[in-house]
Amino acid sequence: MLVKQISVEMKECAEELQRIKDYNAKKKYLYGKVVNGSDVNWRWLKIFNYVFNPSITFNKTPKRGSVALKIENTGESGGLLKWYLDQDKLIYFIDGHYDGLRPARLQALWLNLIESLLPEDREFILDVFEKKFPYPEITYELVWDTFHETYFNNWPKPDNINVIETKKATDINIAVTKKETIDFPRLDLPGLPKIEIPDVEINMTLPDPKDLQTKKKPIKKTTTAKTQKTKKVVGEKQTARKGKKEKVNVEKQEK
Repeated sequence: MLVKQISVEMKECAEELQRIKDYNAKKKYLYGKVVNGSDVNWRWLKIFNYVFNPSITFNKTPKRGSVALKIENTGESGGLLKWYLDQDKLIYFIDGHYDGLRPARLQALWLNLIESLLPEDREFILDVFEKKFPYPEITYELVWDTFHETYFNNWPKPDNINVIETKKATDINIAVTKKETIDFPRLDLPGLPKIEIPDVEINMTLPDPKDLQTKKKPIKKTTTAKTQKTKKVVGEKQTARKGKKEKVNVEKQEK
């Protein structure tokens, strides 16, 4: 099954936006295409960031038509550009990133990217490198107005948009502690941060049954007052009997 190309997905979105007349309805539709509950289409957000963020430029990439391309229709699916976006491979071509790459190496990476894509995605990504969005229905103003509070807060505000600033937590007396603050990834820099989840090793080794056996402790004999009194009486009787016996022996010897 062929994977739909990201350029085709955005083209279909642009066609639907063209049919929608209400501006707020356009924003709602575009937001729903990118954010669906807890699922976020980071590929689209990266494309928007690459095209519309004025701090991102692609001046070191070869210009369209300046390099001969060897393109063969291999019948690959449209998932290659999505894979490049998922792996943040486009960051190699952004000014200020990997500037130490030799021009020949950079051109080889660029050719590997361009020649591997299907025609629609190829032309689409060449437009992205030229900071042009091929679908005029998706504009800088619309993207900024839809996502600036969540993702593109570092973009300059368009002159033709009046934004009603939302109240901060301190304005409505909501105490926000450090533990309650959740830092969602923002697109301040090209590419999204890699979130690595460390492997947690759980020790499930059961203890040796011998270690669980309790050793019998010796019972200490305690002497109570009653037993002490009994011993005293018995001792006096034995002493009395011994004394009486010795007295009888002495009398016998005198006789």
